Amino acid sequence: MMIQNPNKNRLINKKSHRIEQQQHSATQRTVTLATDQHKKCRTAAEILVQLANKVTGCVRSFVFKMETDTKRYKLKYEKTKKMIKNFVFENAALCDEISELQEKYMIINEENKFLYSKLGALNSTQETASKSQSVRKNSPVPKTLSGAQKKAPAAKKSRTISTASVGSSPAGSENVTKKGARKQTTARGKAVKKLVHPILLDATGRPIFPIVVGNLSVYSLGDVITDRSGYHTEEMIFPVGFCSCRVYGSIMNPEQQCVYTCKIIDGGPQPLFEIASDDIPGSPIVGNSPNECLTVLQSKINKAVGVEVVSDNTKGPEFFGITVPTIQNLIQSSGTRKLPGYKPLKFEVCKTGNVADPSLVDASLNFDALQRSIAFSKNQLASINFDSHDPVIRDFFMGV
Repeated sequence: MMIQNPNKNRLINKKSHRIEQQQHSATQRTVTLATDQHKKCRTAAEILVQLANKVTGCVRSFVFKMETDTKRYKLKYEKTKKMIKNFVFENAALCDEISELQEKYMIINEENKFLYSKLGALNSTQETASKSQSVRKNSPVPKTLSGAQKKAPAAKKSRTISTASVGSSPAGSENVTKKGARKQTTARGKAVKKLVHPILLDATGRPIFPIVVGNLSVYSLGDVITDRSGYHTEEMIFPVGFCSCRVYGSIMNPEQQCVYTCKIIDGGPQPLFEIASDDIPGSPIVGNSPNECLTVLQSKINKAVGVEVVSDNTKGPEFFGITVPTIQNLIQSSGTRKLPGYKPLKFEVCKTGNVADPSLVDASLNFDALQRSIAFSKNQLASINFDSHDPVIRDFFMGV
């Protein structure tokens, strides 16, 4: 049998007791640590819950405030939208009223200008008529002569004729006739002398194209035909290749501007005249005279308006530009000696440059005058009760 040592057992008991104490202290330490951590985690969770509650409360309050703000702003937006719509409608109504007033003002202003021009024309015609009457009244009345007094001048005339026939040669009579013809031509030249605009010339003395006179632009003067009598008259020359442009009312819509190209074409024994519109370039108006082309153009414009706004079809040469003094002077200066039927005119360059342009108030030549005639016929002629077939009244109110 083995003999047990009591000391050894005692030591073993001590060690085991010590180990148990250490284990117990360790477990107590772990328990305390766990409890501490649990307390910390609990406090942290409580803090997080409190924070979450605060955040949710803030979010709810913010969302509620946003909803209330959106409702309030939505109401304000609807109100401002209605106000803007009302303002837009009021502005549109005011703009319409202003445009109507402006149109009425422009029509009244144009009517005043038109009536003033007509009044001036009537005053000038009355003045010329009164002057001619006064000249007739102031001219001496020829006294009646007795038979002897009547025979005496006859005798003197017979003497002068006999002396001229006996003492003069045929050359002398030719000189007398030439002098009389010169006097007649000078007198006629003074009567028809016209003012022309100064134009630009190049280094060789030729005009620079285009030549602009009012709303007429001439791009070519053409060539004067001397071997055919149908290409000139006593007052006009029709050069082949003549080309001009004029701004006038459109055929489609006469209240809009349109450029018309006028040409003179070689048609054999007689020239052909052509008016081409920019609106309808493929179908020009062709005629045997400028007045024929202008008549067709005016009929189309009257048809488009629905009222006869222009009816003076005698301004065809002026519409083409061949009788405008500045252009006629240039055409005449190209050579007229071989034109037996043409009677040359005398022109004078205006030094001031301010040449009166009668086409400005002519509805058959000027676009603005045509618009005045259209506005006047639409707004006034409907309310005036008179016979529209009366040419005097119609021309007075139409501005033709």
